[in-house]
Amino acid sequence: LGDLCQVFEDTVKSPQDADQWYRFITAIFLHAGVVHIVLVLIFQLWVGITLERQFGWLAVSIIYLTSGIGGYVVSGIFDAEGQSVGASGALLGLLGM
Repeated sequence: LGDLCQVFEDTVKSPQDADQWYRFITAIFLHAGVVHIVLVLIFQLWVGITLERQFGWLAVSIIYLTSGIGGYVVSGIFDAEGQSVGASGALLGLLGM
């Protein structure tokens, strides 16, 4: 992951490549097309409203972001050269909540 995202200082090749930690967060909010975003929105409404009423918006937000970032870290470990977008890890985190 350090070579691809330039997160760790010892793997940075040039100063322009450093500090690309935001890639772990922004990928959660990217989608692969209209059908993808519609399905994600339906799932978020179906599960998210219930969870937010039960646990509150702060707990749901923390779980959503943490599981989304964790999903991309694990995805990067197992498929370092692959590209992925979407909120699958975050949605599975909500489902596990």
